[in-house]
Amino acid sequence: MRPALDAHNGTTAISNHVRVDSDYVFHELTRSICPVCRRIIDAKILLRDNQVFMSKRCPQCGPWRSSTRMPRLTCPTRNSTSPAQSR
Repeated sequence: MRPALDAHNGTTAISNHVRVDSDYVFHELTRSICPVCRRIIDAKILLRDNQVFMSKRCPQCGPWRSSTRMPRLTCPTRNSTSPAQSR
């Protein structure tokens, strides 16, 4: 049985459960440091609104989400030249 897709709001209904699309894209799993206790913890790299975020959760201090200061890098098009080619 295929899930029913509601094209109006981006949800999928599977056997009376409704799944809503996230507002971010999971990119990578990495390690980071808790900003409070300095413990090494797992962190997720997320892409949202053309920015890069790091989401982490320390078992002692709780969840954190931080934004990077630079925008997400976009893939170059086939016709663009790299800095190495323009020399």
